[in-house]
Amino acid sequence: MCGFTLLSIFGIWLYVFAPITAPWVEFGYYGKFHQVQRIIRDTPELTIVDQWQHRDVILEDFGFTVRRPDGSTVQIDFFDHSDQMKLSSDEDIRNYIASFI
Repeated sequence: MCGFTLLSIFGIWLYVFAPITAPWVEFGYYGKFHQVQRIIRDTPELTIVDQWQHRDVILEDFGFTVRRPDGSTVQIDFFDHSDQMKLSSDEDIRNYIASFI
């Protein structure tokens, strides 16, 4: 029981203080960020020019500046408690991003 408790505490500590930043990890601290980044990269009409993140206990907000086919740029932001942050399926996020093309 004590081992399980220590393992749980270590797991929580690892999740909060040592988030996995590998782009293929679409869960945990950077999960939504990596999912959205992958979808934007898979959209041939868009190119990521810049990105930002508001790091806290959780990754509350993040966004991407993307270049559209006509050369103009647009900001695609995801804010904590926003409708777009609540999207979870690739299809829903892809449709949201498509509204910026």
